[in-house]
This record gives sequence, C-alpha cells and structure tokens, in this order.
Amino acid sequence: MDWKRIAKRLLPPIALESLNRLQSYKNGTRSGYAWEGIYKHYNEAPQSGPAFEGDVWLDSRRRNFERQLTAISDRGTSTKFVDEDTLLPFLVSIISAETDTVRILEFGGGLGESYLDIKSIVDPAIAIDYHVVEMARTCAQGLELFHGDHGIHFQSELPARLPAIDVVYVRSALQYVEDYAGLLRQLCAYSPRFVLFVKLSAGNIPTFATAQRNLRGSTIPYWFINVRQLIQIMADAGYLLVFKNNLAKEYDQKNFPEAYRLRHACNMLFARTTEKLFVRDDEV
Repeated sequence: MDWKRIAKRLLPPIALESLNRLQSYKNGTRSGYAWEGIYKHYNEAPQSGPAFEGDVWLDSRRRNFERQLTAISDRGTSTKFVDEDTLLPFLVSIISAETDTVRILEFGGGLGESYLDIKSIVDPAIAIDYHVVEMARTCAQGLELFHGDHGIHFQSELPARLPAIDVVYVRSALQYVEDYAGLLRQLCAYSPRFVLFVKLSAGNIPTFATAQRNLRGSTIPYWFINVRQLIQIMADAGYLLVFKNNLAKEYDQKNFPEAYRLRHACNMLFARTTEKLFVRDDEV
C-alpha cells in the first residue's frame, strides 16, 4: 500500500501545495507551470543559467543514479520499473537473438541510467556496447561512475564513426536541440536498425518553442514538435514508424492556448525500411 500517496490525498490543498514546493526545491526544480511562452523559433525563447551543466542538475542526476543502484542491489531482478524504462531493454532482448553484441548510441544519455536498466533486466550473457553522447561535465561523472566497465562509453560529441549500430536511443532530449531536424539526419546517417524515442514532446500540435522554467536557477529553450513533421523527417531519412504510445502522465499546460497543449509525451519506435519488417507478401 502506498501510504505516501494516501497521506497526500488527505492533506488540505494549501498544505499539499507547500509540500510540493518543498519537494520541488529538494529536486532542484521550481514550482508553477513548467513551460511559459510560445515562440516560433528556438532562439527567441528566454535562456539563462547553467541548465544541464550546472551543479543543481548534476547533483540531482547523481542522487537519482545512486538511488537506482541501491534499488537494483536491494531488489535485483524484482526491481520495479516505470513502463517506458522497459522499452529499450525489451528491444535489446529481441535484437540479441540475431547478434552477439547489441550496440546502442544514446543521445543525451545522462550518467548512463538506461545502460543500468538494460544490465539489470536483460540476460547477463548478452554483450552490450553502449555509447552515450552528453555534456562534458556529465560525461566526466559518467566515466567516474562506470570506471572499469568496458561496456559503456561517454563522449561529448557525436562519434565520427562507429561499428554497425543496432539502436539509436533518444530519451527526453530532442526537445533541447535547436536544429533537431539536422540532428535526426545525423543520427539516421549511422544507419541504425531502429531509432527509439522515449518521453518525446511531440503530438498533434503546431511545432513551437517555449521556455522551460522548472529547473531551479535556469531557464531553458524547449521545442514542442508536430508529430507528423517528425514522422516525415524520419521517412525522408529511410525510417518508418512501427510503434507509438502516449505516456500516462498528463502535462499541466493550462497557461497555453488549447491548440498548443500537448497533454501527453509519447514513445515512438522507427525501423529502417530495409528491415525484414517491411518485406511484402509478394517478396516472401
């Protein structure tokens, strides 16, 4: 039984608001609406503070990483995962039936939390070659945390070349890239078998930029993307959408006009059109 959730339901609104503000402060976030303003271009949105290279964000990621390690150590294979956390490990398990080593390139991979998810869920016999592209300070911490683990690598720029990639993975990161279309073309140029987006801020809304304001000490430009536009970019690069679902959590965007409210982020899986998935009946 989740006693914390029950207790929160019994609190009067003013007490609950104070509790949420305190929790936000501990997590390095600010209360209120997460996003403010609607802008046509990314560089028009307000920007201030160190954002994802600041101590507030890095300390928060480090604490989350340590909690994740503790949970895995305490509960082993019975560790509970949020639904979207299992998408990449599940895909890795499927791919492993066809290859000795599953190679993944994650753009915006933080401290390697998704690598930990894979290692704690999939068969230990599956060899994983995991490449994280992140900010320089985050890479430095990741290298420290995974010292001696040759299955994961950190780099602050996209690698010039890599052996054949099975999965390009982007989790809640595309929205922070000014030229996200250009980045997608770069990622697809590696010719991965699959491209998996998790917690992607895309839907049946116009593409627009806004300012993310819930990270304490920073204001960060942020894209909300029209999903049809994104599907077309991927199709032009040789990838077709094979899976899509929405996350359960609903965004509070009452400060946006109705037409601009995304409500739910989504998960999307694209497959290279040369994959067996797209063999026609008359070609079998």
